[in-house]
Amino acid sequence: MKSEWAAAEKSIANDYLNFCKMASEDISLFNNFRSHNDYGVILEGGEKRIGLGALKYLKRLGGYNWFKNNFSEIIKNDLYGNPILHSFNKSINCSSSTLQYSHDLYNCILLLNKNTKIPLTIVEVGGGFGGFARLVLSLLNVEKYYLIDQKEPLALAKKYLENFPRISKKVIYIEANEIFRIYSTINDIDLFVASASIAELDFNTQKFYFKNFIQRSLFSYLIYNSVHLVGVKDFLNSSLTKLNKNNFDIKIHNPWFRILYIYISHKKINVQIFGKENQKFWNYFKGINCFLLRGLRSVRYKIFGIY
Repeated sequence: MKSEWAAAEKSIANDYLNFCKMASEDISLFNNFRSHNDYGVILEGGEKRIGLGALKYLKRLGGYNWFKNNFSEIIKNDLYGNPILHSFNKSINCSSSTLQYSHDLYNCILLLNKNTKIPLTIVEVGGGFGGFARLVLSLLNVEKYYLIDQKEPLALAKKYLENFPRISKKVIYIEANEIFRIYSTINDIDLFVASASIAELDFNTQKFYFKNFIQRSLFSYLIYNSVHLVGVKDFLNSSLTKLNKNNFDIKIHNPWFRILYIYISHKKINVQIFGKENQKFWNYFKGINCFLLRGLRSVRYKIFGIY
């Protein structure tokens, strides 16, 4: 079995993978990789609106004080790779990706609830340059952190994380195609994370992760950025229904219109935190109201700078 990156155009994907390889081997490229066009087309786009959106929803989740209290540690994410920095207010000057990772981490903290103090075993698929992993390893009590990705971005993540020796020793790097052979050796998974990663893979590989990781994890945090692609909605409906029948609690949040935040837990999820799952979501997503609201938000950002 082979993992196929289905959502990205081949030429764009190849340019990204080649650049990751070069940046992991060439220190001058590494020192500026986060502001390079060949990297930004897939990750680290740097647009301020991404950070504004993440900050907005971080506040809605009640995580702004947590973010400010931990900002001195969070901002260390931007020490390497020369990211594009933005001023979001008088006290927050950082990259959009660091804000996005902070938003994702706070989501995971809420999902884990009171389990954040125990030594955790975490599996992340598609970890990019390792920015989210660094935040998690710095702010949570983690015993093992499995990072699964293609060979080239994995090499870049390793180079980035080696700048933080205290935490990098907890990371276990696994190439994407190797996971089919060794997945059964990874046990007692507390948290599975896939932020806009397995959503972009072929359906056979997505099924593999649902069966062999999500079903065996206490908690899972998924971001699906491919809901508009053919077959994704049917696949998700089927996969989540199976999980639900196996006594997993599932909540879906849809703040970005084309992006789904999916929270999966072996325990009852606090509905007040994440919002009720919208039973009419798929009809709403296909409807005119969602289309108009998405357009309105885009216009508002261009005119007023408010996302």
